[in-house]
Amino acid sequence: MSGESIRVQVFGRDFPVRIHGDSDRARRVAHEVDETMRRIARTSGRAATQEVAILAALNFAEQLDRSPGLPQDGLLGRLEALVAQLDSGIETAQQALHPTPDQT
Repeated sequence: MSGESIRVQVFGRDFPVRIHGDSDRARRVAHEVDETMRRIARTSGRAATQEVAILAALNFAEQLDRSPGLPQDGLLGRLEALVAQLDSGIETAQQALHPTPDQT
């Protein structure tokens, strides 16, 4: 099963997302990420997308860590992978928005 592809908007940018399940749930998650990033940017005064994304990831990680009943084994590894994916996605988006001369 290859999944469905939808588009979501997070922090003013559109992203294609491949999902395997409920598209409404994926949109709600994207909306929550968007709201969290906007709140962090507004309250911290930070404008750099990468910094805001990392702070949002840390916010979600803290929420997960405090969630009762969730297995804690491997949580740090999953969070590290998520942060790496966020970094990679932000870098790709920044390169697409601001290509260097050798990329044009």
